[in-house]
Order: sequence, then structure tokens, then C-alpha cells
Amino acid sequence: MKLLQVGVVVAALMLSGSVAFAQPTLDGQVHAISIHCEGAVPDTCSGTVDVEVGVGSGAITRVFIPAGMQIQYGGRQLPVTALEVGDHVRIDLASTAPARAYTAASATIVDRTGALKVSNEDQKSGF
Repeated sequence: MKLLQVGVVVAALMLSGSVAFAQPTLDGQVHAISIHCEGAVPDTCSGTVDVEVGVGSGAITRVFIPAGMQIQYGGRQLPVTALEVGDHVRIDLASTAPARAYTAASATIVDRTGALKVSNEDQKSGF
């Protein structure tokens, strides 16, 4: 009986330890984006990005991208307006206990193979 109690206590400690050290980085695919701008300058835009962690998992995590934060992509720094649905992103989180969404400390576009492809005709027509 004592062995069972010790096992339960050890399991509880292991579980609480894994919860206390939550991952500070999200790695997944952009599922949805909402951009909020103050004026016409891209650097004044903030955004809310829904990231699907694990392909096809359906697990969506909402992340707030603060105004002025630059997104890394291929050695360049881009404004949040450059993010596209389907981008594979890696986001370092500034907060780990969100009220409504996590806050990003930094973000990188890892790959754009899943991003929506817009034809030249659609771009000209305002799609």
C-alpha cells in the first residue's frame, strides 16, 4: 500500500513539474490572422495570429504580435503584415499565462510552402 502511495505522489510531482515548465516556443502553421494598424505605416501594426500546433491536430493557440515587432524571414526583417495564412512559424512567447492570448517576444517564418498562393490576375483584381 505504501508503494502505491509513493507512486501516486511521484506521479503527481512529475505532472506538476511538467506543467510548471511550459514550452516558451510555439512551432506551427498560421491558421488565421487579424491585423490592427494605426495609420498607414506597416510598423505601427499589431496582430493576432492563430497558430495550429501540429499539422492536422486542430489545436489552435492565439498569439498577440505587438506593434512594431519585426518577423524574421530568410535573413530579412518584415512587418507583421507580411504574415500569411499557411506560413510555418516559430514564435517565442513573452508570456506563458495568457488572459486572452499569449504575447510574442519574437517570431520567425520558417517556411512558406503552405501559404496561400495568389495568382497575378487575382492580385491585379484586388483579391
